[in-house]
Amino acid sequence: MSKGDPLSSASAASEPSAITEAFFTHGNYSMQFEEAPESEPFLASTPRPLAASQQPPNVPGVVPEHRHINASVRVPMEDPHIPYETLEDGKFLSRSMLVNSGGEDLYRFLVQRSVIQPKIVIKFKGTRSAVRGFTKKKTKDGTVESTPNTYTVYDFDYEMDCTKYLCSTPDGFNVLPDRKTGEVKSVQQLCDDYVRDPHRIKELQLTKVVEWDTALVQRALTKAIRRYGYSHSLDIEVETRENKVLVKPGSWIAKAVDNPVAVWFCYITFLWIITWPLLFYYRRQYGHGGTLQSIWRMNISERGWCEENMDDILGQIPLAALDNHSEENTEQSYPDDNTVFE
Repeated sequence: MSKGDPLSSASAASEPSAITEAFFTHGNYSMQFEEAPESEPFLASTPRPLAASQQPPNVPGVVPEHRHINASVRVPMEDPHIPYETLEDGKFLSRSMLVNSGGEDLYRFLVQRSVIQPKIVIKFKGTRSAVRGFTKKKTKDGTVESTPNTYTVYDFDYEMDCTKYLCSTPDGFNVLPDRKTGEVKSVQQLCDDYVRDPHRIKELQLTKVVEWDTALVQRALTKAIRRYGYSHSLDIEVETRENKVLVKPGSWIAKAVDNPVAVWFCYITFLWIITWPLLFYYRRQYGHGGTLQSIWRMNISERGWCEENMDDILGQIPLAALDNHSEENTEQSYPDDNTVFE
């Protein structure tokens, strides 16, 4: 990406400050945060406000006039219901004629769907290798080789639903600059452009973005679990689900493009060599790549969430999987504060 690209500057401005320690103090185990510069605070000691203020929220890398507050949009109660379907991956899709023929109807539909909360979950998985017997094989020179039979043990594999910590309403829309031209359009302009586009294969996408430092949460949880005594393979992943709203035409060719049977037919008959480049060239996309967003915030800080849920997280780790576990010690204990910082 070029230096003059507005997106590169926006993303660089929104990157969290470097944190080398991600520990909190809670119960009998400890974590601490490195002090961040006063000009660059990354964690608030108190939860952020639940409701959006009258002025557009300050988003790093996005000037205030690029954000459109939902509170200023009034959707009449008599608006007709616009049909939509929920796909297997949690996306909302509408092919209704209403949203494909009128920019105002499309805009109202986006407003209506943008206020539906997405889901945010944290997935935890801890695995280790174990040996179950040996396989003996006699070589040509008469020696016997023993190969261990290894298998994977899942110490824990679960997810925590964090949706209850989301604010009840979004802050509003956020439109990022166009990647090619750098132009910033309003949501209504994007809707009008989509409706006026004569292409039969086109789509508009709204992405619900949760403003939460998930990388910081992952680092904090990883370090706490390591200090607790679990040194095996650990995977912590934060996912946002049901966070996309799609609008596509209802024509047969637009439906055929998304039909899995047609996709597999093109794949096994090698027609994809012709069809996929054509689709790439003729498909028109609006709001993709996260350029059209609905901004959501958490009503709890990253530190507050970890402090509130750390007991439950560490309690999911089996005692037998801990490095300091012995047959005589059958009680779960947290690291002593005096040894955490050594």
